[in-house]
Amino acid sequence: MTSLVRIYDTQGKRHYLVEDCERVYTSRDGDLLLHKDTAADPSRHPVAELRGAAKFFDEYFLAPFSGIATNDGRFLSRDG
Repeated sequence: MTSLVRIYDTQGKRHYLVEDCERVYTSRDGDLLLHKDTAADPSRHPVAELRGAAKFFDEYFLAPFSGIATNDGRFLSRDG
C-alpha cells in the first residue's frame, strides 16, 4: 500500500509530499501546488528529516490528520 504524507516544514515555510517514507516532492519555485514530478533537492530541502517525519507519522497514526507535529514541532502533518 502506498503511503502519501503531506508535511509542512515550519522552519523552511514550505510544503512537501513524502511517498512511502522515501520519495520527497515539493512545489516548483513560485508555485503553491505540490507536484509528484518535482523531486525535492537534498542540497536545498531537508529530505532526510522529511523522511523521518513521514515515518513518525506512519508509525504512530493509522491515518495522519492535519496538525499532528513531530516531537520537536518542526514538521506538521497536513491534509489535502
